[in-house]
Amino acid sequence: MPRPNPDQPSARAEPSATNGTVPATGTNRSAGPRRFVEELAWLLFFLILSVAMTWPLIRSMGTAVSDQGDPFLNAWILNWDYWATFHQPSSLFQANIFYPARYTLAFSENLYGIALVLFPFFATGLSALTVYNIGILLGFAFSGYGAFVLCRMITASRFAGVIGGIFYAFVPFRFDHLPHLQHIWGGWLPILLAALLYFWKNPGWTRGIFVAAAFLMNGLTNIHWLLFGSVALGLSAILLRVGTSTVRTARQWLYLLAPLVCAALVLLPFLIPYQRVSRIYGLERDRAETVAGSATPRDWIISTPLNRSYGELAIVRSSSNERRLFPGLIALMLAGVVIFLARRDGSPAESLWPDVGERSLSPALIRWLDVLSVLSLVLTFIYTESDTHWKFSKFVVDPYPIPAMIFVGLVLTRLWFRYPEALGHERSLRDLLRRSRFPLEIWTAFLWILVGFLGSLGLNSFFHAFLFDFPQFRSIRIPARWAMITYVGLAVVAAAGAAVIRHRAGRRFSIAVTALLPLLLLFELRAAPIDWYYAEREPPPAYRWLASTDIHGAIAEMPFGLDPEYLYVLRATAHHKPLLNGVSGFYPPAHDRLVDLAGKTPLPLSLYDKLRESGASILVVHPDLLSETDRVPMRSWLLEGIRSGAAVFLRRFDDGVRGDWVFAIRPIKPEVLALRDERSDAAGRTPRENLEAFLSADAIAWTSGPIAETKSPANGENLEGALVIAGWAAADGGIEKVTVTLGNNRKHYEADLAPRQDLAALLPTFPSSDITSFRKVIQSRPRGIPRDTKVTVEIIDRRGRHLRQDPLNIHWKRVPLYREISREAWNPAALQTLIGRLGKTPVEADRILNGS
Repeated sequence: MPRPNPDQPSARAEPSATNGTVPATGTNRSAGPRRFVEELAWLLFFLILSVAMTWPLIRSMGTAVSDQGDPFLNAWILNWDYWATFHQPSSLFQANIFYPARYTLAFSENLYGIALVLFPFFATGLSALTVYNIGILLGFAFSGYGAFVLCRMITASRFAGVIGGIFYAFVPFRFDHLPHLQHIWGGWLPILLAALLYFWKNPGWTRGIFVAAAFLMNGLTNIHWLLFGSVALGLSAILLRVGTSTVRTARQWLYLLAPLVCAALVLLPFLIPYQRVSRIYGLERDRAETVAGSATPRDWIISTPLNRSYGELAIVRSSSNERRLFPGLIALMLAGVVIFLARRDGSPAESLWPDVGERSLSPALIRWLDVLSVLSLVLTFIYTESDTHWKFSKFVVDPYPIPAMIFVGLVLTRLWFRYPEALGHERSLRDLLRRSRFPLEIWTAFLWILVGFLGSLGLNSFFHAFLFDFPQFRSIRIPARWAMITYVGLAVVAAAGAAVIRHRAGRRFSIAVTALLPLLLLFELRAAPIDWYYAEREPPPAYRWLASTDIHGAIAEMPFGLDPEYLYVLRATAHHKPLLNGVSGFYPPAHDRLVDLAGKTPLPLSLYDKLRESGASILVVHPDLLSETDRVPMRSWLLEGIRSGAAVFLRRFDDGVRGDWVFAIRPIKPEVLALRDERSDAAGRTPRENLEAFLSADAIAWTSGPIAETKSPANGENLEGALVIAGWAAADGGIEKVTVTLGNNRKHYEADLAPRQDLAALLPTFPSSDITSFRKVIQSRPRGIPRDTKVTVEIIDRRGRHLRQDPLNIHWKRVPLYREISREAWNPAALQTLIGRLGKTPVEADRILNGS
């Protein structure tokens, strides 16, 4: 079957392949404006799918996050990229966390390629979290569009492109990485491969620049994809080179290499800080950490728990996070269609396969390849069973993967030119591929599948173990992320399989295949509705004050520790001032020492000296982030610091129940003392009086809005049977209503309210009439609410003010009805309620209980 000319407008038509042939390579070319509108429409199509597949994210763009950890960090990174680009572009990597450490942006992914796309949204004044969520939706959409472009180009079929795009955009692994924006943005990888194939057909400056531009944006978006994609791209170029007989001239190679060198030079300023950080702080992964992130073949049959089709399988619970790599059954079956059913018509000159002619090696060289192959195999076995390590400067190298890689290279070279005589003297791997049923583009997809699979095994396989000896790969904590390379190749093969099915279906059933196959794939890959966490809409007042106040020195926030510091980093987007706190993929040693000192009980007075030595001039304390037990040593430490003169109280801000307390660290400058607030609150108390009450009795000061504490359930609690939501709320003027919500607003309940007289000492500034207890008992988990769900309490006071508390995560098992009946056999009233749940009327339930 002759292949459509990719440079002719007629290539826009679907190929008329018959007999299940692999669709021919082609591209879609038309006039510039019309082509641009069409591509924009396809991107919009995948954006609409992204909204549906992440539902109900679109309803809460400013407050929803997949968890209260890495999304906060990534939102800060995007915001810092934008802010620093226009305020300190030459010091982009001197970010404001982990002060006074250097190059702190290089402790994590810099996400600059994603931030560039999102700059216009920041310019409109949207919050960091809103822009981050826009990035989530665009990342899914762009991943789908990138795979669509690649699959459409290879198959010359928009339908096949849609199948490949849907699979790659919503592969279950991507939902396991909802907190990691950089892994959702995988669209540059398929575009990079598409650009290389596009260049290889007809080398030229424009096409070489396309490859370089995709390479550059891929590198700016994700360092993992830069490293993994560069390896896969290099191996693909080798396959394309040895798989075609056309000898590229020096000028044609220049078309590709010159733009790539320019792209690499542009990338250098974004890569050098990582090398400097590694040298200054000795930051690299140890082998044990990398082994934990290395997949096993078993992980490839395990899906994320978020997936609605496979997430409930028991085997999911025993798998490690980020190593659940199952791509879904439909993509695998479509790949099977290509492998077992597809045929290719025409001559071997189709696609990128010109007539390669005869090439051979001398018998002597063949024998040397055999000898060296056997020798490298022997060395592989020797070093596999040995604890020997090679040391080069400060790097310790495990030698076993080196002879393994040499063995693979020698064997492939040997087979490429001539099989061993026992397998047929006239045959070679080159002949096998040339006469195969698949064009070279499909073999390139197979190569990506293999490379991604081997790489995902990490240190459990020789491939990544060999790369791990290179400094650039020592920062990779989760080699299982190589799976994204496999997904690119699998998207191509699945798209080809979809095209084969549609061609074999004929005109009669092609419409049904076109309509049903995308829907089946979307249904299989669905994760929506997703239980998104709730995050604060606006930064608390203390951070707005920090942003508007001229502060010399850095800010320190307490308590120190992993979970609170994610919140500090997000809130730092409000002020961009130096911050001792931070969270990242790596931590500087000075920060670790500070955290260790702050974790002692009782808190030592020397912690003030450590804060001062680190450059802190302002201390912000958040009592609500501490448990009741941990607040005791914190209050004692603050009292001791004030008495010794190590700290001076400046002011208090409303935030949560106990507010935020701001102190100055010795030495105190006159301009810092001018920041003190001496005004009385609405209850007639000065900030100093409120501080004394807090330090002496943990008393809660007057707050301008409603406050509340939920005592039950505990965050992370495992429940079976009834769910009890209970706590107290207070507000100036009293509480009007307390609402309990399960999941993403799926179920709403109104709690019962009652006066609470025993909290007068805790809330001395509130009349007893303004303090209320709330309680709601839900007997069993309602239908439609998953076992892992969230409980959210919302307070509404009599002035119409709302307070939405952070959601509490619970694992809630539903007790079987027969067990509830047996447990309540002594209680006729409870039994009647339970029987009513079987659909019986009260009269029928009464007859059952009376045995009539």
